[in-house]
Amino acid sequence: MLTGAAVPDSLAVLSAKEKAHGVTAVQDQLTHRFGSPAQVPDAIDPMTVATTTDIDIAEWRLLRGLVKDTDGFMARHVERPISLRISRRLASTGITPNQITLISVGIGLCGAPFFLSTHWLWQTAGALLFLAHSILDGCDGELARLRFQESRLGGIIDYWGDNVVHIVVFACMAVGWSLSVSASWPLLLGIAAILGNLGSAGFVYWRTMHTKNDGPLFTSVATIPGQRFARMLDAASRRDFIYLVLILALFGKSNWFLVLAAAGAPIFFLLLLFLAVRERFQAA
Repeated sequence: MLTGAAVPDSLAVLSAKEKAHGVTAVQDQLTHRFGSPAQVPDAIDPMTVATTTDIDIAEWRLLRGLVKDTDGFMARHVERPISLRISRRLASTGITPNQITLISVGIGLCGAPFFLSTHWLWQTAGALLFLAHSILDGCDGELARLRFQESRLGGIIDYWGDNVVHIVVFACMAVGWSLSVSASWPLLLGIAAILGNLGSAGFVYWRTMHTKNDGPLFTSVATIPGQRFARMLDAASRRDFIYLVLILALFGKSNWFLVLAAAGAPIFFLLLLFLAVRERFQAA
């Protein structure tokens, strides 16, 4: 068993002129390069792949290991089972995680204009595209972890791409509602939701992400994750709200979600400020 960082070096060893044939020869070459293998920890359940059936089982064990502990309830039980199957098909292709991210963002942006309409059918189509964006957004990280292709650039594109989609969706909801009632007050709700989203995204990036160079870029809104208040804010930052948008869209009322976003996004930003002050006092 090797760490992810040692994978390129180990592949170089096995790709040398005198290639290893058989499990024993491979083990001998890796032992010569990295030293004698250590005992496998009890927490790890090793598996020998000897038949085609074993390959299928091993692939699913590997895929299940890609699931993040930070997933929301709906993401874990609805989106991950779908995204893992997509990632399994993509693993053998030449498509990159960053390309998946851009495709995901493009689908989300394509769904946003559907919220300009007040008709339930168009709103539902937009909500389904919004959900498809969220599902594909899980594939880029899965593919990156599967191929050891995680990068800071990929994390930045993923993080800000998601927020751009949210902002455009809020803007279309506000404009569509404003046109339907021939009034400007829905635009104020949209502005509040957008500013709250931008403020929260920018603040979290500045505090927890802009100096981070290793591991997943976004894992928590807090610099000291795990505390009860931080866990509550982390849970609130998950995208399970998309299912509420879908339910409201089925009745042609997706713009009602804008009311919640207009109130919730600024409040969330203020709570992030409170969390930052609290963590600073704790550190002191």
